[in-house]
Amino acid sequence: ITSFGWPDETLSWTWPGAEGKSLQVRVFSRAPVVRLLLNGKIIGEQEIKQGDIIAVFTVPYQPGTLKAVNVENGKETDALVFKTTGTPKRIRLIADRTAIHAGRNDLSYVMVEVTDDKGQVVPNTEIPVHFSINGVGEIAGVGNGSPTELASFRRTERNTWKGKCLAIVRPTGKSGTITLKATSDGLTPSQIVITTY
Repeated sequence: ITSFGWPDETLSWTWPGAEGKSLQVRVFSRAPVVRLLLNGKIIGEQEIKQGDIIAVFTVPYQPGTLKAVNVENGKETDALVFKTTGTPKRIRLIADRTAIHAGRNDLSYVMVEVTDDKGQVVPNTEIPVHFSINGVGEIAGVGNGSPTELASFRRTERNTWKGKCLAIVRPTGKSGTITLKATSDGLTPSQIVITTY
């Protein structure tokens, strides 16, 4: 990696098949000390040198809970927690707004998440999600944030990336309701209603 690049990092503690293997965990913090815990046991602590923001740990992977804690003057001040997720079970739809203007220039951005039985996003899921829409709206575009996927934004199907993708809904110009449905083989489907006024 050059000085203009960075490693491929994932905000996740879900690595099926990596049990017992050593993984590198990089913690970004401005605290003077970072403490790392796995399933409640301290893996280690590292001082972060002045002018730096990264602590690097080598951790033998086991499913559970990984917790990075800021330590300042001997006290824990903040923490970030990652939990191992289960297998994909359902689709969850979350709209930035469920009531929008009927005009063609208003949009609703609907986040699509693939979750396990506990409602946690399964971050290593890359599966196709099919969209259908009814009512006074249309799908303006779909996307997933992947830097390498070249599929058209105008399709009615999109692969998830890191367990998520996005559908953008546009009104046709009339007041009423728009129902967006998302399905994927083997998962419980989901739908959301957006009202236009």
